[in-house]
Order: sequence, then C-alpha cells, then structure tokens
Amino acid sequence: MKHSHDRLLNTVRGVIMRNALLEPKQRVIAAVSGGADSSALLHILARLEYRVEVAHFDHHTRQGESTRDAEFVRDMATRLGVPFHAGGADVAAEARAAGRSFEDHARRARYAFLRQVSEETGCRTVALGHHLDDQAETVLMRVLRGTAGRGLAGMLPLRMEGVVRIIRPLLECHHHELCHWLEKRGIVWREDASNADPEQARRNRIRHELMPELARDYNPVIRDTLAGLARAQRYDNALLEELLDRECARLGLGPETPEQVPIAALERLHPALRRRWWVRQFERVGGTVSWAHIDSAEFGFLRNAKVGDNWDIGGGNLLYRGRGAISFTHLQPKRPPEDQALAVPGETAALDHVFCVTLKSAAALPPGGAKAWCTPLRQVFDAARVSGPLHMRTRRPGDRFRPLGLNGTKKLQDYFVDRGVPEPLRDKVPLLTAGGTILWVVGHVPSVDAAVTDETENLIEVEVRHAGE
Repeated sequence: MKHSHDRLLNTVRGVIMRNALLEPKQRVIAAVSGGADSSALLHILARLEYRVEVAHFDHHTRQGESTRDAEFVRDMATRLGVPFHAGGADVAAEARAAGRSFEDHARRARYAFLRQVSEETGCRTVALGHHLDDQAETVLMRVLRGTAGRGLAGMLPLRMEGVVRIIRPLLECHHHELCHWLEKRGIVWREDASNADPEQARRNRIRHELMPELARDYNPVIRDTLAGLARAQRYDNALLEELLDRECARLGLGPETPEQVPIAALERLHPALRRRWWVRQFERVGGTVSWAHIDSAEFGFLRNAKVGDNWDIGGGNLLYRGRGAISFTHLQPKRPPEDQALAVPGETAALDHVFCVTLKSAAALPPGGAKAWCTPLRQVFDAARVSGPLHMRTRRPGDRFRPLGLNGTKKLQDYFVDRGVPEPLRDKVPLLTAGGTILWVVGHVPSVDAAVTDETENLIEVEVRHAGE
C-alpha cells in the first residue's frame, strides 16, 4: 500500500493495519447508502487500492426518495468502475407485521442483505461506514441504558456475522472530516432528511441535542473522549475474555456449557469473570442481556434461589436452580403425554428421538459386561424379563419405578427433583416401558425390572439418538 500525504487516508490505513482488517488489494464489499460517510468509505477504499464492490439496500421509504438513493449509488459505482449489488424491501410494512420498530427491522434487513451478497459473491469481508462520532454516540447510549465493560467497548473494528467479517475502517475519523474530504475532491453525496429529524430515533436525539449540549457545556472534545474510552475498553475486554476462557477450561465450564452447571465451580470464578460468563450464557440462549439482568443473576439467583426455583430470563428461556447446579432451559408449551410402540427389532421415531432396538445374545457383550457397555443413551435388558411390548412415552401423574441401585420404588417426580432435572424439561424425558412398567428413564437410570443378571441369555438393546443426527 503506497504512502500518502493525505491525512485521512493515513488514518484509515492505520486502523486497517492495527486491527488486521484487510490485506493489500483484498476484495471487499462496501455497504453504501449514498450518504457522506458511506460514500467516503467507498472512495477511500478505492484510493487505498482495495478491490471494492458496492452493496446498497433500498428501504422503500420517504415517498420514493430512497429509490433515487439507489440510483445515485449505482451511478457512483459505475463511475468508479466497480461491481454494484442492489437489494431492498418495504421495511416499514415488514416491521409492522413483525411487531418490531422500524430501526430494529431495518438493521436486520440490511445485515441479511449483506450476508446474502457475501454468500453470492464469495467475498467474506463487508465494510461499514461507522465513524468516530457514531462510536461516541453508541457508547453514550449504552451508558444511559446501563452497560458494563463489554458494552463500553462500543462498535468493534472487526466482528464476525456468521462467516462474514464485518469491518469498520472509519472508526477514528470524524463525520466533518469525511465531509471535508469529499468536498475537497468534488465528490457529491445525498443527504437523508430523516437523519436530521430529532423525532426519528433516540440516536438522532442524542446526536442533535444531547451531544452538542455536552460539548458546549461540559467537554468540547466529548466525542473523542467517549471514542477513546471505547478503544481502551477493547484492550481490557480482550484480556478479560482470555482469562475467562482459561478459567472456564480449568473449572470445566467451557467452551460448551454443560447441561448442569456446578454452582461450586461458578463460585470459584472471580466476580468480574463470572459476570462475563453470565453475559455469554444469556447471549447463547437468547435471553435478555442487561446490567439489571446480570445483577439479578449474580446477587439474586445464584445466592438466594432455592432448589426447584425458576427465573424467566427472556426470549422464552428459564434459569433453573437444581441441587448444587443451575441449568438453562427453553420454555416450551406443555404438551400432553405421548406413547408410541417401538419396533422390535427396528427403528422408531418418537418424542423428537430415534429409538433403535436390536436383539442379541448376552455372550455378545464386550469384556466388562452390561455395566461397561451401557451409557446414558444405550441400555440392554434381559429379554426373558421384559413383560410385554416395548413403548416409549412421557411421564404421567403418579409414575413410580424401581431405580437400579436403590431399594424399593421411587416417585418419578421425586427422582427428577433429586437429580436436578429442570421442571420444564421433565415432560420431554423419554420413558421406556413394557407392560406398564418403567424399564428406563432415558438419559438417566434403568430400572431393576428386566435388568441383566449373570443368568441372562438373550438381550434387548435400545439405543437412542436425537432426531436428525
């Protein structure tokens, strides 16, 4: 990449190099709306000799003005001699139908379009025109809403959207610098009137009302201050995330969270790392992520919840307090008990699983016998002691069984409580039965009934896998 005396080009070049956003002459898709920021992004990337392509999404707004934006951007791409990719939708109508705000649905639609262009072109890097003033507004909005260290980092120079790399090369450039750069070179752009409307969105009120007031009355370089805070916080976040990964591996909490999370292991995490762990889990399951929710998880649920307590964390998800452990479960509508006969031998799809039944001789068991061969998803039974056709069903009121290794019978409900099985999941646990007797609580424990003994000659083996595996 050639050195330039153009200060703005050198600023963007520095951002790209420090954050490893692009290789020299790399292919990149620029998301261009036609406004000053994205127009500057396009021309800067072209002048830095990247193989740039243009993607434009038409929101079908402003009585046809957005369509003229699309034509303007197409002409800009044509003059530069770069590929142009267009998309669009009636975002306002779609937002109403989906019950979302216009801004939220517009963002979803834009990113879906950019992912589509990336997939169709095979270009895995998309550049956005967010600049330093956008970053300052984002940090201030998060402070006002309530955020912790991760949120204070603002928008990242690089983040992944699936397999697509989303980059922001202009994060150290002011909006007025971009406009001046365009004007000096005679490059025109289109103004979106909605950006100047204080009633359009909360961000615009912060941009046009609060930020100027803070700059006038408190700190004339408030935008640089907030953007600098974000840069510093990104370094802190990187270190803390690395420490969290290391501690989770040591304590058995990651990278994939187990179904039952031991509370003792969680309590051994430093509070700063544990708060980040909570954020990760809430994001993973699609729950609500906010300062208040993390505080409630940390100081309320973890410390004060009793065995059997549930906590709604949003997004149709529950946090469940078991005996010495917690678990995240997805709340689903309660369904009536199900019962289906199994093919013997053969495969049967039921209860979101596939059950494979085979007949074999006890002599076919490997060394170590049934105890070594069986797993939570594979069990063998004494064929001579199975008292009727095999069925798979869900639990019913009053269910009892005789767990292997325990004396007498036990209520299935009590067994689930003792094992810390979250209440919303209990109706989904498959039960293998024969002649009305529970032979196996799938994933947990078999019954004494039909258990293999030294006198067993013939076996019925049942293996379970999730549907689709």
